[in-house]
Amino acid sequence: MLPNLLVTKSRRFFLYRFDKYVSDAANRFSYSGIDVVAFRAPLLEQWRKVVAISAEANIEENLIRRVEADLLNLMGNALPVSFEELEIMLNYSDAHSIVAAMLVLKAQPPEIRANVVSSLREMKGQKVNCL
Repeated sequence: MLPNLLVTKSRRFFLYRFDKYVSDAANRFSYSGIDVVAFRAPLLEQWRKVVAISAEANIEENLIRRVEADLLNLMGNALPVSFEELEIMLNYSDAHSIVAAMLVLKAQPPEIRANVVSSLREMKGQKVNCL
């Protein structure tokens, strides 16, 4: 009985412990300004269920996946960069080229999108010939 009590106590996630999972996922996907508390509120019970049903060694991995899935459900079609920002990054003035670049970027998985955008931000101001 005592080991079960210890496992139950260690699985008690306080609200603030979920916030890091949200902010980390938002950063990985380059979604800035996400209100983690507002995002967490309607999903809290589902996340607690993930903690409750996961083997101790898999809680973190399963929770990361669930939070990422929920964030993608909300933001999945949004690119991690705006048209205007991409226009500056690529140094293009042709709207068709920028839209084409956005469509190519949108076809990539979210983490690839974030990596591409991060790399482009580092090269900001340089001419990039990707199309």
